[in-house]
Amino acid sequence: KTMKAIKNTLLAFAAIAMVMPVLDSCKKGENDPMISLKSRQSRVDGEWTVSKMTETVTTSSTGYNSVQTTTLDGTTKTEVTTTTMTGFPASPSTDVYSVTEYSYAFDKKAGTYKNVMTGSQTSSDGVAITTPVVSSITDEGNWNLSGGTGETKNKSLLVLVNTKFTATTGGLSSTSTNEGNTTGTIYNLDELKGKEMIWMSKETSVS
Repeated sequence: KTMKAIKNTLLAFAAIAMVMPVLDSCKKGENDPMISLKSRQSRVDGEWTVSKMTETVTTSSTGYNSVQTTTLDGTTKTEVTTTTMTGFPASPSTDVYSVTEYSYAFDKKAGTYKNVMTGSQTSSDGVAITTPVVSSITDEGNWNLSGGTGETKNKSLLVLVNTKFTATTGGLSSTSTNEGNTTGTIYNLDELKGKEMIWMSKETSVS
């Protein structure tokens, strides 16, 4: 009996030693789970609600500089813009929005995504807007996971390629399509586990 128990234990450890590298191969982001039974595509698949976001956009030219920082915390989005022009003092402004929906839906099988953001501006530089106008933006297209070249790990990058964009403000709507678009927005998937996903991106454009 003792020998049989030892044999079973050794076989169990041997099985774990063979299976763990396969499971661990799903870890692509620095904060991914060590072991996951689902592939990264399967973990992205489904509906997500954006709860936190920080974005900084800097625009510069000769004698002009503008820095806009957008933060989202729950249902409150705040945009702080500071503009500096030669010969003029810095001109900061703050706009606050109430967000009723900010979501992404990823379809693994079809390879498509849909991003919806709906909300209304509630104040500008501390002055409340008495009759907020509801606006909605819908961004649709194709998605995939990329990476595996240079220092990037395989499937560590999320690529979104927009093919349709719809904007609605106060009941008026406009739609633009680009079915042949091959240029995507690339995000580094820093964390993808359970019910939490964190993207990171840095873009530089010089003109």
